[in-house]
Amino acid sequence: MRESLRPLSGIRRTNPDAPHCRRAIGTLCLSVVVACGGSPTVPSSGSPLTVRVIDGGSNQLVSGDNVTVTLAGPSQRTGSASTGVVTFSAVVPGPYSVSVTGFGLKQSQPVNVDVPATTSVDVATSAVDDIGITSLTVDGQGTIQPGGTIDIPARGGVTIRFGGSWRSVTYPATPADAFAFVVQRFPAAELSQSETWSIGPSTWERILTGFVPCSGDVTAPIGCRTTSDTFGIALVHHNGSHTECHAGGCFQVFDDQILARKTVTWPLTFRLAPSCCSLTAHLSLLPWRVESPQREL
Repeated sequence: MRESLRPLSGIRRTNPDAPHCRRAIGTLCLSVVVACGGSPTVPSSGSPLTVRVIDGGSNQLVSGDNVTVTLAGPSQRTGSASTGVVTFSAVVPGPYSVSVTGFGLKQSQPVNVDVPATTSVDVATSAVDDIGITSLTVDGQGTIQPGGTIDIPARGGVTIRFGGSWRSVTYPATPADAFAFVVQRFPAAELSQSETWSIGPSTWERILTGFVPCSGDVTAPIGCRTTSDTFGIALVHHNGSHTECHAGGCFQVFDDQILARKTVTWPLTFRLAPSCCSLTAHLSLLPWRVESPQREL
């Protein structure tokens, strides 16, 4: 059944184009937008936080391409402070710890902030002795990235070059040749031909010539490795030397001071050529030579 519409009583019809009606409609629309949280510009979901990295002694900004600031809290944020200042936008409200890392830098003390109550914070740092590695290359094979493979030939080994940067605040005016750079816990290489290093004002290079990832000597079997995950690097300063005498004679011993030490994660695979790890194949790398086949193992 169709019901007819009845006119409502008590309602005065108004012309919607009248000026006062247009004003009322506009006011109503604005009220609805505000009530529903609408805005011509959508607000951010957080607040900004500016972090200044400063030297704890001079209060000057510390800049550098390697200076990184990390926020840890309700959300994790990381930013580069290459100019000494970094601003994080739209930081989720809550408590955060602020940490600074960088080559040759050490944060003086923990820093905690509460966003949005805190909008800017200074993080004090100090300069420290440091060493870092930036490259690993093999002659004839090029740059070996973490996760890369080094081909080990059947005879002669390979030449590996470790390159990096260094900084000493303990001995800032000491000539570079008073320092040494050590690669530690790299796959044992007792059968390598030589190990040398070169030093620049801020860079270093350690060279292993005739390297094979093997250990042992002429009287014991050789254990060769096919993988390596980590190794160590150290910055050493020579503080002079002294003489030690034993039953075998007297020797000059350096009085070394380790200024900085790091463990480097650099996974490698060693692809061994057939017969590369037999003792006979590597006897040519030793200081002496085998004169008679009867001495070969």
